[in-house]
Amino acid sequence: MTWFLLAMIAHPEKQRKCQEELERVIGRSRMPTLADQNNLPYIRATVRELLRWRPATPLGEPHPRMKDIKLIFRNN
Repeated sequence: MTWFLLAMIAHPEKQRKCQEELERVIGRSRMPTLADQNNLPYIRATVRELLRWRPATPLGEPHPRMKDIKLIFRNN
């Protein structure tokens, strides 16, 4: 959520486009739901780009070196 807020502050023109899409599709009378997802393509693309830019979890695992593995098995 923090990265989304920072991205919107850094790119106010994108924030405006997201807001315009929300107001056009949802209005101001309710919160968006998952049922609205297909009607909000710009917001979906923005979220995907945010996850590409700053993933929520690490994309890879550290791999042990062979030397470390041999030490583990030798000591057991």
